Amino acid sequence: MADPLRHLLAEATRRLRANQVDSPRLEAEILLSYVLKKQRFELYAGRIKPKGEQISQFYRLIEQRSTGIPLPYLTGKVTFMGLVFKVSPACFLPRPETEQLVEHCLAYLKVFPERPAVLDIGTGCGAIALSIAYHFLPAQVIATDISVSALALARYNRRSLGLTGRVKFFLADLYPPGKKQFHLIVSNPPYIPSGQIRSLPREVKWEPWAALDGGPDGLKVIRQVLTSAGGLLLPGGYIFLEIGYGQDQLLRKEHFSGLRLVGFFKDFSGVVRFAVYHKN
Repeated sequence: MADPLRHLLAEATRRLRANQVDSPRLEAEILLSYVLKKQRFELYAGRIKPKGEQISQFYRLIEQRSTGIPLPYLTGKVTFMGLVFKVSPACFLPRPETEQLVEHCLAYLKVFPERPAVLDIGTGCGAIALSIAYHFLPAQVIATDISVSALALARYNRRSLGLTGRVKFFLADLYPPGKKQFHLIVSNPPYIPSGQIRSLPREVKWEPWAALDGGPDGLKVIRQVLTSAGGLLLPGGYIFLEIGYGQDQLLRKEHFSGLRLVGFFKDFSGVVRFAVYHKN
């Protein structure tokens, strides 16, 4: 590696480690690659001579990351289900756990007719809706969000993924206008109990509060979704929800008109993370 890059990465890694950033060397490499518009492996080719403005930009990003700003907000992108999505502080960042939610939806969609109708509630940057449309071509997908800024990101991602004619976005609080019914509804809603938000890791606190706050027990929005879902699902339809730690125990005690609780799924770490309901 050229000496200038070795020095930049060493100093950046030291600063990130001192500020309790996980994987400091990896993140330093990602940010330097972003600034230089190179692949990470190219940093080790020994042929790159960074310009002064690039070095300044790199150190600014390192300082921002040291304060806890999530890495995807600095690079403006995140990979989800093998696809690259544009992101910003206007949207909640898609997590690897939510990829499992999408995978469950894709598996269930196979039991429906040729062109199943799908609704994604609280779409953010569009990760769930666009991933379903991309990986399951027959799906007709509608998605909603209450944030104008988040929907602007979702529409950008729709264009970049070539899905303009496949997914419709609506500015709405939960459900879209009209009386359309769906074979499958999916949502990763706010589910953090209000009293726990201030104790979340500092990176999470940079994300939109409205995408985190699930009310006193974290189930405020989830209950709103489930209360109306029975009327919006077609007979035999399913609703998939991402939920918070321990909330399965609360949901087991509640009943929602027109819906039958199918069960819960665990995420990669063994935490019960997903709830599934079926319309009888």
